[in-house]
Amino acid sequence: MMVISDNVDIISIGLVKLLQENKYNLFLAYSFRPYQMSYLLTSAEWLWESLLAGPLTKHSLLSESESSVSTAMFHCKLCRFDTISIDNFRAHLLSDEKHAQEEKSIFEFNKYCIQNARRCRLAEYDRHHCPDRQR
Repeated sequence: MMVISDNVDIISIGLVKLLQENKYNLFLAYSFRPYQMSYLLTSAEWLWESLLAGPLTKHSLLSESESSVSTAMFHCKLCRFDTISIDNFRAHLLSDEKHAQEEKSIFEFNKYCIQNARRCRLAEYDRHHCPDRQR
């Protein structure tokens, strides 16, 4: 199973259960370098851009398990496309505009979340440090 998401921690409980029940290998791809690697047992982790850029090399991997198996199935949940070839999977992801739009919306959502968190921290600071301030 390959998951392309920056929110794996949110869905990780379900992933762990699915992996344990069905003996899947987990591959992760991120739109940006995570500040810490996933605690899930993964076969490999990449940056999204390096996955689409060209031939995969040891250099393009963020991490790789010693026990990774090349017979893993790649699945695109957006289209319900399955393949066992990373090259076919990459070609599928590059095949239409739908995947590019999905990647763009993930980036915009993450940007919104960061800005919103910043505003919340600022409001919390104001609440504690500026109690006399007019609202």
